[in-house]
Amino acid sequence: ATPKPPVGGRKVVGATLITPAEAKALWDRDVKFIDVRDAPTFELGRIPGAKLLDYIADFSQENVIKVAKINEEIAIYCSGPG
Repeated sequence: ATPKPPVGGRKVVGATLITPAEAKALWDRDVKFIDVRDAPTFELGRIPGAKLLDYIADFSQENVIKVAKINEEIAIYCSGPG
């Protein structure tokens, strides 16, 4: 996947933007998914098994480590720009 510039000045260091097909391949390999939307949006629907870490309130290295091991591959997703 090709890295793309962050939208709105937010970025996750080392993250790469991937396609839906690439995300599905990760999910098929049991990679952990972290949903960074807010809790009400998360409750409306999410990828099965995804963990919630609200980007504004909870998203930090400390909290990611609570969900996944230091060198474990993860997928972080949101609703998109805006």
